[in-house]
Amino acid sequence: VNTTEPIAGLLLVGVFQRDAKTDAVDLQGMRTRWAQSGVQVPVIHLANLPVHAIATLLQNMLRMEASPADALAQRLQAHTNGNPEDTVELLNALWQDGLLRLDPGIGGWQWDAAALGRYVGGNQPARLLERRIQALPTQALAALQVLACLGWKATVDALAFACDLTLPELVQRLERALHDGLITSEAGEDATVRFAHERVQQAVLDLMGPTAQRECHLRLAHTLARHAPHERLAAEQYLKIAGAPLPEDACRKAIALLHRELARTRVDNFEQTERALTAAIHWLDTVRSPADQGLWTQLHLELHAALYALSRLDAADEVFERIASSGLDPVELVAATELQLFSLTYRSKHQESTALGLASLAALGLAMPEDARPYIRERLPKLIAWCHSAEKESDFARAEITDGRTLAALRLIMPTAHAAFFYNATVSAWIGLKAH
Repeated sequence: VNTTEPIAGLLLVGVFQRDAKTDAVDLQGMRTRWAQSGVQVPVIHLANLPVHAIATLLQNMLRMEASPADALAQRLQAHTNGNPEDTVELLNALWQDGLLRLDPGIGGWQWDAAALGRYVGGNQPARLLERRIQALPTQALAALQVLACLGWKATVDALAFACDLTLPELVQRLERALHDGLITSEAGEDATVRFAHERVQQAVLDLMGPTAQRECHLRLAHTLARHAPHERLAAEQYLKIAGAPLPEDACRKAIALLHRELARTRVDNFEQTERALTAAIHWLDTVRSPADQGLWTQLHLELHAALYALSRLDAADEVFERIASSGLDPVELVAATELQLFSLTYRSKHQESTALGLASLAALGLAMPEDARPYIRERLPKLIAWCHSAEKESDFARAEITDGRTLAALRLIMPTAHAAFFYNATVSAWIGLKAH
């Protein structure tokens, strides 16, 4: 959040829809933190429309007089609870099924109240949308199913490739869905097709069912992986069927794509990185051979880093234990060990952090004696004398350290000393003197 001067001409609008997926999002906590940073975020709460607002909507949409608009609004509101999207969807369904019609003779809209009541009572909003989708030609519906599995939008090129169609063939198949308002298109260098609303995508997926969705994701993954520009889309398809049984060749293709195309976006999307690495590790475990040890190690090291970045520290502990027990060289393990030291210290597990640091330093050739006090008594006066002498200037002329084990030990000295400071003064003093 920008806490400096406002950026001229920039208006940032965020949308938060509370549902089962977003209940865990701490919106109030974020607003509190923003306020502490001096940022006051205005909030506009949106609610469903009351009857009089629906009547106004009908007057504007259908050019109705106030009285008939009020009458129709009351019937619609009872069914849609004032949801604007459901209201428009129901109006379209009533018009398409002939229950709401324009009478040129009187210059207004007509409907049979009893028939409308029976129609509304037997059709939920989701069911009305499904009926519109099912009314599409078979080939148009197949294209929408591919789009739904790709996501809520896709480039025209990617969708055509996924459907194994030429661009003119794809346009022809999507024409009816575009006309019905189920999807929209955007022209440009990367022309795209998208669903008009997330409910349309969900309705298409619901009509497919879980089995057909998995089969479509797998088919799309295989198809898209054949064309390098679409390999990221292929990786996303594999991610959507994470955990599903695959033959060995498909497993290895999925692992490679997930690692290359998704896991390495960890800088800006740690959640996706974690899901991609977890899926890759699952599939690797089903086909793993001794030759895969290096890949297994790399995937686990990256998963540990992603979990640490997500503050899922307990899960990171489990991954670190798996890596540490695999017999990995301590130099290769140093990056994960450093993060683990930070993690333990952050949770005030200073004893565990100190023990891990000392064990790792010992494995790198820097072992602490059982009784470090004689060493401390010997070295402390020398450190004091060094501080008051010109000898310390010679440190600037020292050659760069190139030994891998020494460099690895240097990465662990400070986080180990930090933990020891809160746990054991003797250990802290020994590390400080040894570092010097």
